Amino acid sequence: MLSNHKAKLVMVVAAVMALSCLFAPAAGAIDWSFGGGLGLTRMDDEFFLSTTLYPDFAVGKLGVGMEFTLNFNKEGLRKDDWQPFSKALARSIRYIRWGHKGDPLYLQFGTLFSNNLGTGILVKNYTNRSTADVRTGARKLGLVADVDLGLGGVETMVNNTLNPTLFAARAFVYPAKFVPVLPFLERLSVGISLAKDVRNDYQSGGVFTGLQGIALDAIYPLSRNIMIYIHRASLRDVRDGALGSGLGAGIQGTFGPVYFIAEGRSLSDGFAPGVFSKSYEEMGTPATGTATQGYLAGIYLNMYGEDLVFGLQQEFNALRDDPPAITGSLTMKGPFLKGITGGRNAEFAGSYSKAVVKGGANAYLNAELKVEMIRGAYVVYQYDAVINPQGQVNSKQTAGMYFGRF
Repeated sequence: MLSNHKAKLVMVVAAVMALSCLFAPAAGAIDWSFGGGLGLTRMDDEFFLSTTLYPDFAVGKLGVGMEFTLNFNKEGLRKDDWQPFSKALARSIRYIRWGHKGDPLYLQFGTLFSNNLGTGILVKNYTNRSTADVRTGARKLGLVADVDLGLGGVETMVNNTLNPTLFAARAFVYPAKFVPVLPFLERLSVGISLAKDVRNDYQSGGVFTGLQGIALDAIYPLSRNIMIYIHRASLRDVRDGALGSGLGAGIQGTFGPVYFIAEGRSLSDGFAPGVFSKSYEEMGTPATGTATQGYLAGIYLNMYGEDLVFGLQQEFNALRDDPPAITGSLTMKGPFLKGITGGRNAEFAGSYSKAVVKGGANAYLNAELKVEMIRGAYVVYQYDAVINPQGQVNSKQTAGMYFGRF
């Protein structure tokens, strides 16, 4: 016999699926996906096996994403997570959206994930939910609202409508529609983007420094998910003033969970492209970027909402003596690390690269684990090794406590 709470949960899932069928305009119009995660979490000095389910449903342009977290111990389901049931059910709604990115009207309310603005030189793969939010069950009601009126439009984003601290917007026009000289250029858009974070708590050892950026871009879509582009942007914050600028041109796009990019770039010291990213709410303002004149080419497989990412890329910087390097990488965060960090904010990044040098090829192995002990204070373990053409290994291990921002 199912307990009262288990029965209610089963009824909710069944009701969502039934409503999707009821309001489907035609057979085969229902689109759905299902994901999940498994981890170990600690609550009230007790360990629980935590199972998270991510069902997503779409009927026409309307989409709903949900999240059910079930915590079990030897006594069974932790019932406190589902009391009162009505509030627990409301917290289970991750997002509600209308349309898709690139449609004439696109709206998403709730959890934001993998959100881009224009080419992504300022806002790239941004999510408004941190690992701490996942652990505590906190919800940020973010909003994305994009409108394309044919001659031009806007893309807008706010991280939390109840307590807004990060704002971003891009306004764009289609020049060829005003001067119809070359019809094939009608899809070319020219835009200006602004992004601003009003958080400024670095005085108390925090990591948010009132970061703001401005960008100009020109985009020509080859298809719905692939674009060629040129962009330029600059960054500044409250503490340091002007941080740096960057210029780039290339091609990027997606095929399902696969993302690719090939870009020539010229970046000054202090500029980090795509600074408002999936890790921004975790780490805040990043460390100063490195001056670069060269190119980046890469392909990446994103899984579980980008909590697990495999990548392969080649990068070249003409300002350094290093030759072009091919790098394979693995990044893990969120539920994949909760079990070994006690639910603390954490991120693991590992990479293996190989660069051609005189007499053979050097291989480089790097691994880094970052764990936030308290806000703005991180324990970091790093392992670095160089393997020369003769197979000799020169390695270094470091560990320490870091404060402020990375």
